[in-house]
Amino acid sequence: MEKLLLQKLIPSLSFSNDPKQFAYKQGRSTLDAAAVFHHNIVSSLDKGAKYVRCTFLDYTSAFDSVPRGLLLNKLSLTQTESWAINWLHSYFSNRMQYTVYNGVASSPLLTEAGVPQGAVLSPFLFSFFLHDLPLSDEINFVKYADDLTVSLPVKSHSDCFKLNSFLSDISQWSKLNGLTLNPSKCQTVDFSFRHKRDLQTLVSTHDVCRIEGTIIETKSNAKYLGLVISSDLTWSSHIQMISKKVFRLTYYIKKLRLTGVTQPLLSQFVNSRILPILLYCSPLVFPGLLKKDYTILRRMLKVVSRTSGVKLSQLVTTLVDKHLNTCEKWSKTILSDCQHPLYSQLSPCISSGRTRNQYKIIYARTTKYRNSTIPYLARVLSDRDNVRRETYDLLCC
Repeated sequence: MEKLLLQKLIPSLSFSNDPKQFAYKQGRSTLDAAAVFHHNIVSSLDKGAKYVRCTFLDYTSAFDSVPRGLLLNKLSLTQTESWAINWLHSYFSNRMQYTVYNGVASSPLLTEAGVPQGAVLSPFLFSFFLHDLPLSDEINFVKYADDLTVSLPVKSHSDCFKLNSFLSDISQWSKLNGLTLNPSKCQTVDFSFRHKRDLQTLVSTHDVCRIEGTIIETKSNAKYLGLVISSDLTWSSHIQMISKKVFRLTYYIKKLRLTGVTQPLLSQFVNSRILPILLYCSPLVFPGLLKKDYTILRRMLKVVSRTSGVKLSQLVTTLVDKHLNTCEKWSKTILSDCQHPLYSQLSPCISSGRTRNQYKIIYARTTKYRNSTIPYLARVLSDRDNVRRETYDLLCC
């Protein structure tokens, strides 16, 4: 029933047209959200920003705190039909919750706020609830359900005050809407192409990140939508994270072989459980990998090959082809949607006039930008065979 209602709600809600929101939108995914977030940072640095300050926001019990009456009022201001709002009112009414510990259940308690966690509708309704968050022309805002990031290119001391002022506006909006930002769980990362020591010297002369007077902890990397993004915009920490996951899974491959599982099933396990880990957001991650990252990837693939019995060359070929297919498909999805936030960045790769190749390379000023998503996608479109050969060699040498 919830899925049926969701199909009715999506076309009528204003947040469907919110370019900052990527959750529950056709043609959008975590890859789109993470790529837009990353591109905003890299392109700002390429244009001369000293660094980009980004704050990752966290709400206290976000889903449990949404005022249901206010949510329904916001829905009534959209084109949502009255029967759907009445259904939701009934859906929220008289909801009880209790806790079971050691087989003993507590007394039921009536809940008067929040959207049920684990329900199909809940992330969608929460995303809609945030659609009227404050915005700024100078500040980049990326939303994926309750994963919110705010970033600003810093060129002078005053930019830090602008960001803090905007964060205060978000905090005030949150209070008016029954939500509470948790400054102790929020974190800030200062992204830069500079050497770490030079960046620390520069940042020390600027105001720290604050929300309503509370200082936000600054870290060297952050977990965002399943990725680990480092302040120097390398992916080494992310590769280290996924290597631990892959090496843990090889233990289960060994167990499966001991129980006599056939080779086709072992290959299926590798394709369904291990390759998706390596390929998650690969159009964003692979372009910026360093030689040491490829060394770790090679080591992972060799261990998987040895434990599963799948030939290393077959593993590498499958990985590279799946990666490039994803890049090509995603690129064409972006270019077919002029509303996509990355459309204007990627569209210059389309060749004008009559040429043998439909696409051309996008040039970049800095190496870091050249090795980021948009220029890389243009290279895949214009010269896939060469990119395939380079990637294969890096994983095999």
